[in-house]
Amino acid sequence: MGEASQDEEGLQTMRVLARNMSFLMKCIHDGKEKYGLPEKEEFHRTNFIR
Repeated sequence: MGEASQDEEGLQTMRVLARNMSFLMKCIHDGKEKYGLPEKEEFHRTNFIR
């Protein structure tokens, strides 16, 4: 095995990150089902070059 597999702090950081990302994705999914998506506003292009 390589050095990366021996990096306990790095492995823990990645586990925590994966757990938090999974939680956030579940929250977004549940929120979409419960509240739907926000209204989309019409896009207005502007040109700042004069």
